[in-house]
Amino acid sequence: MAVTTEEEANDKICPHTFHIVEIRGDDGVGIREGGPWSCRGSRCMAWRWRDPKPKLREPRTFWPDTEEPKELRSKRGPERAADVPANAEWIPMVGGEKDNDWAGGFWEEPRDIAEQEFTKACADRRGFCGLVLPPGHES
Repeated sequence: MAVTTEEEANDKICPHTFHIVEIRGDDGVGIREGGPWSCRGSRCMAWRWRDPKPKLREPRTFWPDTEEPKELRSKRGPERAADVPANAEWIPMVGGEKDNDWAGGFWEEPRDIAEQEFTKACADRRGFCGLVLPPGHES
């Protein structure tokens, strides 16, 4: 089997399941179907990952180009720079030794953007059947 995603592997037949026979109970009800079965991907002990495990990143932050206190203290924040996505949320920050000593903030992209990228990276992760020679090691 070549290097595939798990979804692609599910369309393949596992050659190690051809010998599996059907088992029925005394009442004739099936307990286990006979082979062959589809590849189980990472649910099989023989599965090996080719690609590294994806990591969930933190949402990106975008800092304003201005230091104008009036703009930084507003609930909407200063005017967005071109690189700030439209769906980014303004997170105000105010504080200091005395309340309101300084003001600032940043835009943060929605957390679901990073989660969607992570989900896609997991689906695109490739592996192969470890019961055969790994791809690239043919003799």
